[in-house]
Amino acid sequence: MSFYLARYRWLSEIFVKRESCDLMNNTCYDSWYALDTARFRSAVLAESFVKMNIDSETVEFIKQSERQSDSTVLQLYHSFAIPLLRLFFEKTCVNGLLRRGSMFLFSAEQLYSFLDIMPKNGSGCLDLGAGDGQITLKLKKFFPNVAATEASPVMRLRLRQHGIKVVGIDEWREEQFCFEIISCLNLLDRHAEPLTLLQHIHAKAVACNAYVLIAVVFPWYQFVEYTDEGKSNTPSEWIDLNGDTFEEQLECFVEKVLQPSGFTVVRFTRLPYLSEGDMMKSFYVLDCALLLLTADK
Repeated sequence: MSFYLARYRWLSEIFVKRESCDLMNNTCYDSWYALDTARFRSAVLAESFVKMNIDSETVEFIKQSERQSDSTVLQLYHSFAIPLLRLFFEKTCVNGLLRRGSMFLFSAEQLYSFLDIMPKNGSGCLDLGAGDGQITLKLKKFFPNVAATEASPVMRLRLRQHGIKVVGIDEWREEQFCFEIISCLNLLDRHAEPLTLLQHIHAKAVACNAYVLIAVVFPWYQFVEYTDEGKSNTPSEWIDLNGDTFEEQLECFVEKVLQPSGFTVVRFTRLPYLSEGDMMKSFYVLDCALLLLTADK
């Protein structure tokens, strides 16, 4: 009886995924990148918006995710391996061990266009909370010396396999390190002390005269996987944002978090934060703001 029930559930999941794929094929991808600047109270913020568009590298990531999702053998392997590994490892480590769940935020072309910065010879870049390094590799194309931090030991291994220098969680704050740009991509909502982290980033950015690249998912939701206590998923520094729309929450984040932390927005854009899917969906997408900042001195 249990075998037939499991088989029925598996076939149902395939049907749901196929239905989701059909819906996604009809999606207007432009909506991933568009926003209504008229909703901003601040004219300065509205004028800082730079619209991006879907490109070939983004499409290729989606197609690759669909191919992996359609692999019955791979998805069955994951369905058995993940619950077993979760008995011993955090979710991020499991993804690293299985080489699944890679994220996509921007293509190399989108990054180059958005930054509009000419890297100096030998310039350095720091990527905080770099994960498996797939996004960090985009930064490495433009900055010859890239360093990264990561809490997950498995992901630190993946970073080193990509040839990315891994530094300690707090080591990057030491005076010996200097960077032209510091990236903090979708880390603040996963960090136990996001406001303290922003203070450290600001201090380093001022010391190095560095730009800061921050990505944030809206709606805002905080969840901490790695903490000093190792148990609580609740951050010690809580950030409450007002607003029901992407634009309202973004403006609240700028006014309530970034500006009091000493940052000025140079430009920002809206991007889809894509993740490789599973048996249920070919890929997952979250609404994300990418902001280029300077640190007030």
